Amino acid sequence: TAKVKARITGRLLNAKSGQRLGNFEVESPRNWVAPADCPRECILEVVGKYSRNLAKDLGAVLAIKLADIVEAGASQTVGSGGEAVPADIGDAYALVFTGFTPEEVMDVEEYLVVFSGYKTHRPVYSGTRHHELWYQTSSPSSRLVRNLNKMLQHLAIRGRVTFSGNEFTITKIMQRKTRAIKQSDF
Repeated sequence: TAKVKARITGRLLNAKSGQRLGNFEVESPRNWVAPADCPRECILEVVGKYSRNLAKDLGAVLAIKLADIVEAGASQTVGSGGEAVPADIGDAYALVFTGFTPEEVMDVEEYLVVFSGYKTHRPVYSGTRHHELWYQTSSPSSRLVRNLNKMLQHLAIRGRVTFSGNEFTITKIMQRKTRAIKQSDF
């Protein structure tokens, strides 16, 4: 016979920031037995037969860890360097600015820092007409939509704000420049 041992690993990640909140590993309690001439598909069948139980165990442990984090609010988790960092679940957003010049984004940043609930922000990508910022706030998404629309109004920029998941897309509506028609053009 062939002896088969399995191990699965699970990670808790903050879906908005990608920050690691915890992990856990579950190993089969004993070797499973497979026929001696068992090819790859056969081994996968043996592992699949028992893996559901391992997955249930892993899910239960990760659920307990997540419940502890949620109960503690903005609890402390371990960063990649071993330091304690706040979890900040549910308060970070990606702000994507399309059609904005770097100068306009600098003007936008002046507004972002005075929005109520502001915690911090950082640039993720900056190009000529496309900019992405990571923005953390204690305000709900509905207030952030309102603030972004008001900001565009104050900056006299025609634009559109859309929101999905944790990403806000702010698209500048470009206006055609009109040129004066001279009689010599005809």
